[in-house]
Amino acid sequence: MTTFVEKWLMGPVPHDRGLHSGDDPANLKFRAWSQVRLAARTVAAGLAATGVGHGGRVAILADDPGDVADLVQATWTRGAAFTMLHQPTPRANLHAWLDDTRAVIAMLGADVLVVGGIFADALAGTDVGTTIVSVDELTRLGRAGEGADIVPVPLVADDVAILQLTSGSTGIPKAVVISFGNLEANHYAMAEAIDLTDVDVSISWLPLFHDMGMVGLLLLPMLSGITAVITTPRAFLVKPQVWAELIDRFRGTCTAAPNFAYALLAKRLRRADDGAYDLSSLRVAINGAEPIDESSMFSLLAEGTRFGLRSEALLPCYGMAETTLAVSFDSLSTRFDVDTIDAGLAETTGEIRLAPATVERAAAGAGAEGSAGAPTPGRRCRPTSGSDSRFRGSRWRYFTRDRRFPRTGSAP
Repeated sequence: MTTFVEKWLMGPVPHDRGLHSGDDPANLKFRAWSQVRLAARTVAAGLAATGVGHGGRVAILADDPGDVADLVQATWTRGAAFTMLHQPTPRANLHAWLDDTRAVIAMLGADVLVVGGIFADALAGTDVGTTIVSVDELTRLGRAGEGADIVPVPLVADDVAILQLTSGSTGIPKAVVISFGNLEANHYAMAEAIDLTDVDVSISWLPLFHDMGMVGLLLLPMLSGITAVITTPRAFLVKPQVWAELIDRFRGTCTAAPNFAYALLAKRLRRADDGAYDLSSLRVAINGAEPIDESSMFSLLAEGTRFGLRSEALLPCYGMAETTLAVSFDSLSTRFDVDTIDAGLAETTGEIRLAPATVERAAAGAGAEGSAGAPTPGRRCRPTSGSDSRFRGSRWRYFTRDRRFPRTGSAP
């Protein structure tokens, strides 16, 4: 059966919408999705020359979001699966990182490691256990071969699209197998949950080796044909307020990030002059991937309101790589809600009961419970014994045992 991605690879793509990308937010490069498609086809021909075919596995180390977009499409054009390898942090032990990278490449059984940007020079001549080839080399090989005329390899729903690495916080990362069928189901569920349309513009600085950055803010806009703006985590860390600048400049409507980033943004907005940013275009600001601190959400609202940020735009969510990405989103039409619960009773009996409204949130026996909304379309959720989760009506809710913070962004 023809898959959604196969149809997309063979079908028309927009000439007027595309990808703004780069490490310098002030000088992002724009390419229409039609231009990305042509570049990706040439890279796919290069992958074919290296022996990558149906069922193959391509590991990627590239810091330019534009290169990554090309490589994703090129890999799928060859009927193969890709994995974005974790990139070293500024303070990382590079010898340890390289050892971990070798172990991950062996675990994946990668046919090739494609490197781009700073990694092309850094890993030149390094033994990583598989063939290393740069994005530029693939482009040259592709032009010498079939070039942009290469025909996509047929796909079926069970074919592997992504081998998504987990965080690896307790050891070497594990790979979650995401099929094209999984990807399709998640794509339609997310698009429906946030009412995605052709006029939407996504804004991101998230690392593309993380599922929120890759699936939510590259693949969703790319497969939907909407405009995407993607800079690098480095750009955000150097100047966090660049996030607000990009939303303002491109009239961004959708974004996502972990809780810490919203807390940091709130601090930067507090220091900004009135009128410095216009955030009124933003209608979806997903908060997930880590425990959500309600105080951060309220701080962002307090500081963002004078820049036009709407309260209903803040969208707590729940998701994980094992479900491709999305599990549940909060409401698009109302502000997120937080209840005060009797955490002591919940811990001892499992019963969820609202505490009196006069109880201070930090007092003993009081805890915060936040809503992560309803399951995404097509998703069914079932609480299991011992879980820190409960249904309330059609809404999925999480609470913590520390009595202070709602856990709505990562698996309990």
